[in-house]
Amino acid sequence: MKKFFPVRGRFMRFMVVAGGLLLLIPLTWMFREVRSARIEKAPQVYRGKVVSAALDRIDRDFGVMQRDLFERAGRIASAPEVMEALAAQGALAKPDSAALVRYFSAMAVPYGTSVELYTPEMELVAWNGFSMPMDTAPDLAESPTGLHTGIAQDGAFRQAIVAWRPITRDTRVLGVIRAMRLVEYAPPVHNEYIKDVSLVPKWRRLAKLPVELTFDVSIEEAAPFSRLLQGVDGTVLGLVTVDAPSVRQMTALAAVLPNHLMALWTTLFFFWTMGGMWCLYRREVRRLQAKPSRNRWWAVVGGFAMCAVYWWLLRFILLEMNVPSRWQQGKTPLAPLFDPTHLSSGLFGGVLGSTGELLITILFLVAFSGAFLEWVGALRKVRDRLFRPRRISRMVLAGVVAACTGILAGLLFLPALVTRHVALHSTFDFFAKGGLIPDLHLLVVFCSLVLMQIGVILLAAGVTWVAVTEALHRLAPRSSPWTFGGLAGFSVAVPVVAVYMLTPIGTVLPLAVLGYMLAAVFGLVCLGMLRSAQLMNLITLRNLFPLVFLVTFLLYPMFYLGLDASRHVRMIAAAEAFAQGEGPRVSFAEGGTPISGVLLPSGSNDALFDTFSGAEFRDGFLFRSTGRDFERYRLPEDVTQALLHEPAVWRNERLEGGAWQSYYMRGEPAPAMDSFPGAMQVFAVRAPHVTLFDHLYYLLRLTMGGLVIALLCYLVGIRVRHRRGLLPAPHIRFRDKVLNALIGIGIILVGLVGVVGEQAVTVESRQSVQRWLHRHLDRVEQVLAAEARHGERPSSVLDRMPIDSLAARVGIDLNVYEGHTISRLSRPQLIRDRLVDRRLPIEAYKALYTDADRVTFTDERVGSFTYMAGFRAFVGEEGSPRYVVSTPILPEQEIIEEERADTVAYLFGSLLLLVLLVVLTGLLLANAISKPIARLRSGLKAVAVGRFGNTLPVDSRDEIGELVETFNEMQQQLSESQIKLARQERQLAWREMARQVAHEIRNPLTPMKLSVQHLRQAFTDRGNELDARNRFGQVFDRITGTLIEQIDSLARIASEFHAFARMPSREMQRIDMNDVIREAVSLMQEESEIGIRSALSEAPLFIEADRAELRRTYINLIKNALQAISAPETGRVEVRTELEEVAGKVWGCSYVVDNGSGIEEAVAQKIFEPHFSTKTSGTGLGLAIVRKSVEEMRGTIGFTTEVGKGTVFEVRFPLIDDSATAS
Repeated sequence: MKKFFPVRGRFMRFMVVAGGLLLLIPLTWMFREVRSARIEKAPQVYRGKVVSAALDRIDRDFGVMQRDLFERAGRIASAPEVMEALAAQGALAKPDSAALVRYFSAMAVPYGTSVELYTPEMELVAWNGFSMPMDTAPDLAESPTGLHTGIAQDGAFRQAIVAWRPITRDTRVLGVIRAMRLVEYAPPVHNEYIKDVSLVPKWRRLAKLPVELTFDVSIEEAAPFSRLLQGVDGTVLGLVTVDAPSVRQMTALAAVLPNHLMALWTTLFFFWTMGGMWCLYRREVRRLQAKPSRNRWWAVVGGFAMCAVYWWLLRFILLEMNVPSRWQQGKTPLAPLFDPTHLSSGLFGGVLGSTGELLITILFLVAFSGAFLEWVGALRKVRDRLFRPRRISRMVLAGVVAACTGILAGLLFLPALVTRHVALHSTFDFFAKGGLIPDLHLLVVFCSLVLMQIGVILLAAGVTWVAVTEALHRLAPRSSPWTFGGLAGFSVAVPVVAVYMLTPIGTVLPLAVLGYMLAAVFGLVCLGMLRSAQLMNLITLRNLFPLVFLVTFLLYPMFYLGLDASRHVRMIAAAEAFAQGEGPRVSFAEGGTPISGVLLPSGSNDALFDTFSGAEFRDGFLFRSTGRDFERYRLPEDVTQALLHEPAVWRNERLEGGAWQSYYMRGEPAPAMDSFPGAMQVFAVRAPHVTLFDHLYYLLRLTMGGLVIALLCYLVGIRVRHRRGLLPAPHIRFRDKVLNALIGIGIILVGLVGVVGEQAVTVESRQSVQRWLHRHLDRVEQVLAAEARHGERPSSVLDRMPIDSLAARVGIDLNVYEGHTISRLSRPQLIRDRLVDRRLPIEAYKALYTDADRVTFTDERVGSFTYMAGFRAFVGEEGSPRYVVSTPILPEQEIIEEERADTVAYLFGSLLLLVLLVVLTGLLLANAISKPIARLRSGLKAVAVGRFGNTLPVDSRDEIGELVETFNEMQQQLSESQIKLARQERQLAWREMARQVAHEIRNPLTPMKLSVQHLRQAFTDRGNELDARNRFGQVFDRITGTLIEQIDSLARIASEFHAFARMPSREMQRIDMNDVIREAVSLMQEESEIGIRSALSEAPLFIEADRAELRRTYINLIKNALQAISAPETGRVEVRTELEEVAGKVWGCSYVVDNGSGIEEAVAQKIFEPHFSTKTSGTGLGLAIVRKSVEEMRGTIGFTTEVGKGTVFEVRFPLIDDSATAS
């Protein structure tokens, strides 16, 4: 930042960037206005430029299409296999068609592309892809090596670009490649599988103007605002016309880029200012934690409130500016996420307007939740030191708890409401059983829902944390926990029950679901209060994996309720559609054979009955039905009675075939017809109940979204921990290693089982389809054999037997091919509508004609729907296939795919149970393995601190049990050794003490003896003279004074030894460290000439200690500091205190600073040892007593020194809060 903004200070850099973004907005607006004014001034000039640029883009794209076709044709023409097969033909011989067919059948050709190989005589040899009528073929005699382009037209249905490329060797033409790409296709049926193919939508996006396209080789010149589409050889292929834009359209086009830029500058400005506000808030938090005060407290509260309001205001500003969806239009990678056709809901002002908007809103929610928890944690650390608890009445407390419960219920209602809207206002088929991993778009929805649940849980946990800690903070010290629990339970239950009784909220969020969500939130809060852990320590596989299941288990009931509501809507729509007439499958069916839903138009209501069954009852008896679920012809009596009073009823029914959910709707009285004149009509729709395995499958797909989130969090956590130097981890518990290994192996095995199982199910499904096709092809041959005369081949029977009659007797659609072209089919509509190609697939041709197989199976396509077709060759007199009969199974394929999807769903549902079993087994095994090792670890720790009496139990007879027995024996031996060592240490201590006491007592005894001897000699030498008596008196005074000093020295020595050796008999109480230091400074200031300065913290530092002993500690430290100063006139002693947080624990720190001589490095290591002193007087026990007192009061002491500059002694005690003191 400093490189680009050479100004001082973060605030100045922030203002420079913000001002620059603000300046860019009006500048971009001025640019847009100037450009629009120029367009309005000279519209013709700009219109020509716009149209010319649009046509240039279209022309370039058309050229790219042709180059792709010629490159594909060139790769085939230069392939050695093709060259050798074509070169094998002589003057009369044909090319090696078998080799060419094999080469073309192995070729991968994209859908909508086709390649064909012709001889120089234009005889088709091999192909792959769709077929088109022949266009103008190139004249190989005139241009044997030239490229040729054309347009192939198939009536009014299809048009394709054609690229011809000759295959030559030397000057000899061996053949020619015809490559085609479908550019126009207008099928008569449109649905999710069959769609239009056209270049117009793509070219409209390129031109940003309306485009008209005509393919016609007879066009000679272009009209204004048009351009001829020419091939690489100059052939005119068509005409593209761009509508001349009006002035308004040109100004709108010119304003697109400036509008996007202004939206970008505005977005960056708001995010930049949001970042600035957050930095200011974080600075206030740091100031509050360093020096707590009420003003800073309210500054932090207000700062977070402003950040929160601005954050959500920013979200709605983005919605208003249509950011980022305005940049994701057309074919951009993220455009489908912002397409409202997939998801569109007006909830909360459009935050669910699309999948992308849903994801962005959830990301805003998660960020806000994390910030809220950070804010709660920051205030919790300093609240107890700033605010005294004000006791409140139980009624007020009940009201507060009820209000917090309402907030929690509202937060937990949010995911239920959002999930319901996602299910009701989207086109996703959440019930589809397509595999383990959903498509990318649906996976984004699942990830968003999981993130939303995480964000809501974090918010609810933060609110609950505040409520619980505040309640505990304000309760009377002697309040009964049962009283508080009952009061809290009553305050929680009353508002919840009242809301559920007075509102229909239960249909969106059942009370049971709310109950266990509240239990989960309270459990999370209690766990957080009992255990504190760093965030980075939680981002591990062993923690993330169970958390994913917990979150998805909490989310799934709400998710399923939304899906069930969507299902109810579809069942009602199906009943109304069924009441209007017959199903469209009956209307579209021909020849007595079933028709597939793939061939039905998208507007048909029959799609509603893909998963439902419908029925009409008249006068209580079945009149007509569709589907297989209505097996009884009589309407249940209870339904009949209920419909007399209600227009519609729902029923959960259990029949012999399983459990069902049914919807019965009363219709208008039936017209007088048949045998039911004026009978009551009842329209019913029935769907199978969701089974346990279905639930597990849906839960597993939802869990996949959670696993994606967990994987992203894990990768981010690895990156952050690596940057912080936490990888590799300095310490890993054995239990965690075992659990990681078990979970990792379990996930890998389950994944492998799932992949292999799905492949096995797919293979088995294909084999089932092939067996089904084989049986019907056998039936075709049986029918033909039954109709054949004596000695007549089945192929001859096909000559005279109508295909409709054959298809009706077999019960399936049939197609008959002669050579590689279709000749007859039972459903000619498929050919007329160009839904089935006229030409035999190259894979089937290779198997039947080249490899001489009787039966083969290939995968075919109708639009985007893939199905399997079976082919059987009927050999003629010449020994080669005369006819090929195919059986496409479009209707049956849907049933088979549904059964395969059910099997896959049951498989993955079972795998989810297996995953849960693996996780549970891993936890149990990890605990079973690590528990004895943890006991050994705790035992070793006890041994390390000298406790040998804890004998470990032996619970197993394996190697670990032997290790425990060995440890117990070792512990017993160490205990005996400790007793012996303690006895020896006591003897050595007594010897050392006796030596030290003797030494200390001997020092004053010698001058005392000499003084007494001198006094005795003076008494003997005294005389009667006055001068002699005066001299004796002086000597007596001096000697007795010396004796008193030595006796005081002995008393002081005895007191110090007593203080050092005495057992703790202190009175621990809650005191303010600052008050004790003030007393010590005041006492020492009276005895010293050197000024003692104190700088104490504003906030009180409450610790638990003995007041008198702590005062003596600071007096001793201040006395040492004063004695270390050699020049009193320049001496300075300072005592200061402050609050410090280390590893989540708050300490009260005090420092005694002097500018004395300092402590030399040689003696610094012995400064706290008993009997060590750098002074000529004293016992050397002062600092030893200080350290002993501090450590026994759970504090720490240390020092830093610099010779010639001074020493700083640091004493730290852990702070206590009011709640801990009260307890």
